[in-house]
Amino acid sequence: MKKTSQKVVVLLTFVFFVFQPPVFAAGDLTSKQKSTINSLFSAFASANPDKIFSARSKFTSKNSEANRFSEMIQNHFSNVQYYKGINAYGLPNNATVSLEPKGKVKTSGQKFSLDSSYNNFDFTASNFQFDSNGKIKSWSIESTNRKSVKLSSLLFSVSATDFSGGLKGSDGFVYIQPDSGVTVQIRVKNDTGGLKSWSFTGGQYGAPNLKWFPVETKPSGCLFPGQTAFVEAQLTETPQIVKGTGAVLELPMFDGCGPGSTKSSGLIRFTTN
Repeated sequence: MKKTSQKVVVLLTFVFFVFQPPVFAAGDLTSKQKSTINSLFSAFASANPDKIFSARSKFTSKNSEANRFSEMIQNHFSNVQYYKGINAYGLPNNATVSLEPKGKVKTSGQKFSLDSSYNNFDFTASNFQFDSNGKIKSWSIESTNRKSVKLSSLLFSVSATDFSGGLKGSDGFVYIQPDSGVTVQIRVKNDTGGLKSWSFTGGQYGAPNLKWFPVETKPSGCLFPGQTAFVEAQLTETPQIVKGTGAVLELPMFDGCGPGSTKSSGLIRFTTN
C-alpha cells in the first residue's frame, strides 16, 4: 500500500473514533426518561386510581410488564375505594370516600424507589426499558441484598379456570415480592342470588407442587348479587409459581354479610400465565 493511501486510512480511522456520537452505558437514563418514570411512580404514590389509570395510559407501553404492573396497582386502590363506599351488606353507604395516604418517590442516580401506603407494592427499580415511543416497557426490582430481579420473573397474569362457593373468578395477577411474600389479586363476581362475603384469615394458596400456604385476604368484603370486585390475598412465604401451571385460592367465605351470616367455603382455580 502506498504511503498516501496509508495516511488516508489512518485519518479516516481517527475521524471515525473522534466524531462517533456518544454511546450511553446500559441503564443510563435521559432527562426525558427520568421524567417519564417519575410521573408514573408519582401516580402510584398518589393512591388515586384515576391518576394511576391516566399515567398507565400515557407512560407505559401497551401489553408490557410495566403496563400490567400499573394495572395491578390501579386495581388495588380502586378496590379499597370501592369497599369504603359500601356498607356491611354490599350497598352504597353514601359516605364521602377518602383516598389512602399518599406515598413518596425517591430518586438516586438511575434508581427510583416507591414508598406507598400499600407496602406489598413498594420497591426500588432500575434497568428500565423503553419502546420506540419513549414509553416504559419494564424494569428490574432490587431485593434487600441488592440483587436485581427482572419484573418478568416477578409478575404473572392469571386466568380463572374453575370456581365454587359463588364467587366467579376471571382475571388477575400474582406478584412475587423481591424478598419474600406474594400478592394474589383476582377479579371476582358474586354469581349467586344472595350476599357473599369473606373474612381476613383462614384462606389458603395451593401451589402446583401440591403444597399449601396460609393467606390473609384484605381488605375483606361483601358483594351484592352481580357485584364485581377484587379478592386480594397476601402470603408471607413464597410458594412455587411456574408459568403455565395451575394453582388454587381457597377463600374463608360466608353466605351473607355481617351478623347472621353463615360460614361456607369456596375456591378459585386459576392458571398462571
